[in-house]
Amino acid sequence: MSDEQIQEILDREDIQLADIDKRFIAFVLDSLIVSVVVCLLNFGALESINKSLQESNAEQIINAMNPMLLQMFVIDMIYQWIFVAWYGASVGKIVCKIEVVSIDLLDSPSVPKSLLRAFLREVSQIVYYIPFMFALSDSFRRTLYDRLCQSIVIQKKQ
Repeated sequence: MSDEQIQEILDREDIQLADIDKRFIAFVLDSLIVSVVVCLLNFGALESINKSLQESNAEQIINAMNPMLLQMFVIDMIYQWIFVAWYGASVGKIVCKIEVVSIDLLDSPSVPKSLLRAFLREVSQIVYYIPFMFALSDSFRRTLYDRLCQSIVIQKKQ
């Protein structure tokens, strides 16, 4: 779908794009939620990391952190996938009153598109957040994964 067609739909439906600052706040809130969950699941491992820090044993720290990073990747992906598919927004987005919609339907993305979006979002984090920079130059504030999944983040209607 062309940019002109997207703009026409947004104008016709009186839809406002989500501000970058709200998207950033939602991102931080979601990251905190996932981090707390991962920390709670790995409380014992965190104690061993703390002990290794006191002993300055870098190898033990790395060995303890690797499974946690994989858990964080998987939990965040599942979290994003389920919330975007079911509610059109993660908890952070709900708090910020923004939502993800499919461009063609103006509704929550389908389950497969939500899964793809969640996976690509995680990959974006792995590659130093570079694909997020697309939102700064795109007229509709779409990240690379939003473009690939044909989704857009909008201000929730009151």
